[in-house]
Amino acid sequence: MDTTLFLGRFHPLVVHLPITLILLGGFMHFLSTKGKYKYLDSAVSFVLLLGAVFAIVAAILGWFVAEDRGYDPDTLFFHRWLGIAVSIGSIILCVIRFQLFQVSERLFPILMIIIMCMVGFTGHLGGNLTHGEGYLTEYAPDFVKDIFQSDSNAKMLFAEMTAQPDSIIVFDDIILPIIEAKCGNCHNDSQKKGGLNLITANGLEEGGDNGEVFVATKPFESELILRTTLPPGHTKFMPPKGTPLSFSEIELLKWWINSGASFEQRFSTLESNSTLATLLKRDFGLDTRVKPIYEMIAVEPVSNEVMEQLQENGLIAQQISQNNNYLDVSVSPDFKELSAENLETLLLVSDQVTWLDLSDAGITDAHMETIGQLTKLTRLRLNSNEISDEGLPLLNKLKYLESINLYDTKVSDKGLAALESINSLKRAYLWQTLVTTDGVSVLKEKLPNLAIDIGAVN
Repeated sequence: MDTTLFLGRFHPLVVHLPITLILLGGFMHFLSTKGKYKYLDSAVSFVLLLGAVFAIVAAILGWFVAEDRGYDPDTLFFHRWLGIAVSIGSIILCVIRFQLFQVSERLFPILMIIIMCMVGFTGHLGGNLTHGEGYLTEYAPDFVKDIFQSDSNAKMLFAEMTAQPDSIIVFDDIILPIIEAKCGNCHNDSQKKGGLNLITANGLEEGGDNGEVFVATKPFESELILRTTLPPGHTKFMPPKGTPLSFSEIELLKWWINSGASFEQRFSTLESNSTLATLLKRDFGLDTRVKPIYEMIAVEPVSNEVMEQLQENGLIAQQISQNNNYLDVSVSPDFKELSAENLETLLLVSDQVTWLDLSDAGITDAHMETIGQLTKLTRLRLNSNEISDEGLPLLNKLKYLESINLYDTKVSDKGLAALESINSLKRAYLWQTLVTTDGVSVLKEKLPNLAIDIGAVN
């Protein structure tokens, strides 16, 4: 067993000879059909004979090295038998070339083309065995990847994630792409060097010939970290070829292991810090901050007719930015108070209005039902209006609301309790209201990330 494996390790050294000789013999043959290069014809037979000899030797050595563990059985099967077919085909070429039996002159060039194509495909399968699936097209232009790569090989290091961090699974969306990019060529489904498959959760958990790959909560007792942080010249440094893991990638792996190395937890449930957020944003373009609705979901623009109708009802609307169709709506200075009919005009733009300023506009609890239907609101100013505790429960459908200003209203602790269901709230302004510090404390327990400003004295 050891002897055959020793001999088999010479397969990569020998296999390049038949590849070169068979392809060279083919090109020489086709060139020799042109009068200018006819002199090449005399050397074709010798070149093909050498190619056949080395093809046989390479096939034998390849059979030996196939006994080594870690190769994908399906790819190995086709590579092995195509290699044998190339050897047999190259012998047939020599037999025909040396005229050991008579065949049609048209057969040789056809067979030559077939054998040359087989050499190329067999070599490609050999590259997949030793370097991993997709090795040939890894750095190809995008249009080449679109043609040759499968969906699994065409994965980006970090897929575009525009959803909230709640949707980001740490292992699938952050850790696995790093491991696939830097370790996947040698430790995958097709090639398990060291008995190790690193591109699946099961493979990571099972470990390899040298035992476990990671120890949860102990990054510096984990081989995954120890091997990737060795000096590059060290014999155990990983990866031995290609681009090493960057500082950011190692820090993310350490963070994942230190957090318990879960394969299911979402980003928002793990404790992170500003350094990690900066690394993800800077190096991978992954923005983990919670995004407002107007950055996540696009909406249709509002027609000029609707904009004019809003203006006629005392409402001034403008886009929040040049390329964003969401609206910032406020009350026209010409209108001292808005009627219920005026306010209902906002329902025409209920999908677009996200910032709404109704300060000192005669708003009462009777208006709150209409405001509660503007489900894309993220900022709401209701200060200096006759609003009481009765109106606030009508806002509980505003699941994207981040800021509310209730300054100078009649809201008390009872009304404040109605805000507990709006988990998106980040800021609440409650100066000169009937709210007490006890009421604020209760709300803070329900919404710990909410910043509440009640002024120096309330």
